[in-house]
Amino acid sequence: MSSVNYDPVKAHEYYERTKKLKGRHSTKGMSDTQKETWAYAKDQLKEEHKDINTQISEEKKEQLAAISESVQEQKEQLSDKAKDQIESLREKLKSMPKEKKKEMRAKIQEAIGKIKSDLKTAKDDISQSGAGAKEVTRATASAAKEKEAEDYEKRKDAAYDKIKGMK
Repeated sequence: MSSVNYDPVKAHEYYERTKKLKGRHSTKGMSDTQKETWAYAKDQLKEEHKDINTQISEEKKEQLAAISESVQEQKEQLSDKAKDQIESLREKLKSMPKEKKKEMRAKIQEAIGKIKSDLKTAKDDISQSGAGAKEVTRATASAAKEKEAEDYEKRKDAAYDKIKGMK
């Protein structure tokens, strides 16, 4: 009797999702030497796979750190430039005669406000481009790991076939 909770559509989706399981390699019919060789080959391939994945992860970390550092440097450069501009405007205001100071104070304050808003916009743009670059780096690393997983399975299958062919 079938279960009330059974959903054939979900069951088929699950099957489709999981049918690409890792292939199992039977040692049935192998000699002891072939079994030992297969065990050694699997261990070697597994270590190689781990090393490659570790290398991919390290490269990703380095690239993300470089992007973060670059973004931070660009923001600091913009801040320094804006501070210099604001400071020069304030110095101009201080060096003006009293009559002209009253007239120019509002204009200089407006200019300072514009510099600050432009700085914020520029920093936001840099942050967005940095986030985009980081996302590309993560996607590239993820794709590299997926490709490595496929290559690992191919190498394992090839080693199995080679060992199985030995007599």
